[in-house]
Amino acid sequence: MKQKRLSRALAGLVALLLAATALVPAASAKPAGATDTTIEPGELAVVNFAPVWGDKEANKQSILDYMKQADEQGVRMILFPEMCLTGYASSSDPNSEIYQMAVSQAETTTSPITQEIASYADEYDMWVFFGTSEKIPGDNEHAYNSEFACSPDGAVTSYQKITPVEGSWCTPGQTPVMVDTEWGRVGLSICYDTYATPELERYYAAKGCGIVLNPTATSRGYTDLDGDGVRDDQGWEWYYKNRLESITSREGILIASANLVGGDGPIKPDGSSTYNFPGGSVIVAGGFDGGKYYAGANGTDIITATEGMLSNTAKINLGSMPSSTCKVSSDFHPDDYAKWYKELADKQAAGESLSYSSDVTDGPVAAVANVSAKWGDKAANLEMMISYIEQAAEKDVDILVFPETVLTGYSCEDPETDGIEGDQYMQVALAETIPGPSTNIISEYAKQYGMYIIFGMPERTDTPIYEDLYGETVEKVYNSAAICKPDGTVDSYQKMHRAGIESYWSVCGDTPYMLDTEWGKIGVDICRDGHFYPELGRYYAAMGCTMLIHPTATTGGPWYRETRIGSYTDRDGMAAITCNLLGPDGIYNEEWDSWSGGVFASTSLIITKYHDENGRVSFDPETGSAIDLNGTGSASEGFEERGTSPEGLEIAKMDLSGCGFSISNFNPLLFAKMYDELATESIEGYQSIFSTNKTTLDQVIAYAEAQKTSPAFETVIPLVQQSFTDALEAAKLVQESKFATQQQIDQAWIGLMNEIHKLGFVKADQTTLRTLYAYASGLEMDLYADGQAKTAFLTALETAVAVIADENAMADSVDPAYSALIEAVSALRFKADKSVLDQLLTQASGIDLTLYTNESAVIFQAAFAEAQTVYQDTTLSVDDQTEVDRAAADLQVAIDGLTLPQAAPSESAASNASAADSVSDGSNVIAGDATAAIKSTSAPRTGESDVPVAASTLLILAVAAAVAVRKRNQ
Repeated sequence: MKQKRLSRALAGLVALLLAATALVPAASAKPAGATDTTIEPGELAVVNFAPVWGDKEANKQSILDYMKQADEQGVRMILFPEMCLTGYASSSDPNSEIYQMAVSQAETTTSPITQEIASYADEYDMWVFFGTSEKIPGDNEHAYNSEFACSPDGAVTSYQKITPVEGSWCTPGQTPVMVDTEWGRVGLSICYDTYATPELERYYAAKGCGIVLNPTATSRGYTDLDGDGVRDDQGWEWYYKNRLESITSREGILIASANLVGGDGPIKPDGSSTYNFPGGSVIVAGGFDGGKYYAGANGTDIITATEGMLSNTAKINLGSMPSSTCKVSSDFHPDDYAKWYKELADKQAAGESLSYSSDVTDGPVAAVANVSAKWGDKAANLEMMISYIEQAAEKDVDILVFPETVLTGYSCEDPETDGIEGDQYMQVALAETIPGPSTNIISEYAKQYGMYIIFGMPERTDTPIYEDLYGETVEKVYNSAAICKPDGTVDSYQKMHRAGIESYWSVCGDTPYMLDTEWGKIGVDICRDGHFYPELGRYYAAMGCTMLIHPTATTGGPWYRETRIGSYTDRDGMAAITCNLLGPDGIYNEEWDSWSGGVFASTSLIITKYHDENGRVSFDPETGSAIDLNGTGSASEGFEERGTSPEGLEIAKMDLSGCGFSISNFNPLLFAKMYDELATESIEGYQSIFSTNKTTLDQVIAYAEAQKTSPAFETVIPLVQQSFTDALEAAKLVQESKFATQQQIDQAWIGLMNEIHKLGFVKADQTTLRTLYAYASGLEMDLYADGQAKTAFLTALETAVAVIADENAMADSVDPAYSALIEAVSALRFKADKSVLDQLLTQASGIDLTLYTNESAVIFQAAFAEAQTVYQDTTLSVDDQTEVDRAAADLQVAIDGLTLPQAAPSESAASNASAADSVSDGSNVIAGDATAAIKSTSAPRTGESDVPVAASTLLILAVAAAVAVRKRNQ
């Protein structure tokens, strides 16, 4: 039981601590470290793969066939889907066929099937990625959902899915994995990792990945909507495109995605498959008006229900992808994100749930004000805002949101020519404290109408903030959202991620803001915070916010707005109210009839989950959209003609049911460590918030390594050798990990120390036992008497066989087995010699008792019966020879005592003559000379009588040899 507990603890430790970021060196024909940002047509391939469920051999052959095809077509990298080697499995029932298949069919990176695929990757000089369940060392009840990466030189590494949704058979991974290829660094992300874990893509982008691979098995929304027996793909396609396109455009990375296709899983009683996948494998890059597809789509329509390999049809220039925002120079703040996720992790560790669900159907009446500000004129803008507030009040609006910087205007103009008094940027010159003059005015209206009013403005603090700007020290302020509440109080949120030349006049905030309302908790961010930096929105959602307020000033079009902000609704469960500037901004130039800040011509949105006619969360059967724009933005009346939201107020009643953050296997601690690592690498002077000490672990590992290479290790029983090796490998993973906690570090060295203590479990010397067994197993059992001694011998012999076969047998097993066997051998007894008795019984059985007197016949019958009983008793040994001899003698006496009845003298003489004749030929002795009868049946014993002596001699020699060997070993 103790061993079992230790094994389970070790398995858990291994599962928890595979947390060192894996980076696999490149293996290509190009010089080491060289990269090419151009992927030529046909070099990158994805596969719509139709698996045979549970048949690894068949699926392996399909993989090899595709690899051969890829090699013939010049493919340099090929991606197969999630779990393509085994077929897909989702179950939390350990007794189910699905659960057991996933665990029992799990592979390792060194297993024969894996190595066969890797050997062809080597032969074809190709990167090959395929999905499978993966064994967890020391755990036979669970597995990972993994993607194996086979390099062009045949090396194999694995990525374990971090946020699995496949049920309890699947243990979450802890390790972001990147591989260095001729096209640069490539990150691995499986299915839900990609769709629901932006932290992972952000990490990869920050680490310099230009490509993310998405092996997937997704079928969300792939169902028959119209009852024609054919699955419709619009719901699935909206989800798939929304997630992939927003990622690739936001992070500036190319995504290759490979999906399963067709029926999969056990066949149900009605003949249908448990799972059905649409395929839809693609290669896609992003922009700001939609995705650019290099494979898998006709235009922007994804091709589904088609099996086969696809490759890029055009050249892909990775260097022309959108720039990633995951740079500190772009206001990327991994130090702040690490703290936020650490806060979430602490809540989770304290037992608090980070999953929420809103049942609020009667949500707020929300309004967005599609307006532009009069640049640099606060008074005019306040007047305009008040007029819209009064309009909103007439419509019973509960929450009114104005755009970013609506109080002053957005454009950043040259202070020397902008017409604003002084040499400061306009926003600095007009900035106010919050609360301050303008917010005091608006807060009165908020209180009067019982309304939340949020609007953008520059905010100064009581103590001026100065920063360097091109060698000059200038005053800066915050780009803020003023939050005026129905109770008359005022708060502010300060924008954290600035856009363009906002940095000329503003500084970054660092504090999230959440608002508690009767409809639930609301998070607030501004423009780029939500469009490019999902960390803040994720923090809000995981803290329980079911709404997001997002004032903005962006020129991004409807696709950009709906995918970026809509993601918070669909993925993170936050309904959104996002208000954009609409109209001209900056200083008007009459000569050119233009505005220095351009014209904002996009959309504002009020977004909730899509609800069907029964009020259930679903998707639009026409468009497939899982979000509802509630008649705003591109769903507003007249949008097709305008291409923008309508001027003025857009109002919608919000149904918040179905909102709430709920991400399977959400791991904020891992994400906190990932951001902490990025902060350590990119922010000068940053001190990690995860202080750990690996000194003891390092020392224990060093000692363990020395023990493993010592000759004495070979004498340790294999069971302990294996558990020791597993513990050492697990400890080394923790040692290398950038993400290990102190608790994990301590668990690692304590577990390894326990294994070191078990190294005293050495293999016993089995030489003496084997020698004795060789002798004992050769004994002819038919020669030995039955009984307890023989039974004990057979039992001891069986025990010896088991001990000899046990490679982990120690002295406490070997010595008792040896002692029991030698005692049992010594206790064996040969069968008693019954040859004389046998002959007498043969002779006696032929006597005709009718010829003799009744008295002598009765005596004979008794002796005969007793002799038969003795003869048939197989337990009689040489120790019982006297009993056998006595039975023979008694039978002989009875034979000799047989008496003929009295007869006439002439008859008597004739009878005596016959008796004499009988004696003379030595056979059929019935009566007369008893001595003659005994002599004729008591021939000298041959063969058997010498066996005990010979056997005893062999036994003595065997034991003597065994003892001599044991003494030498001692």
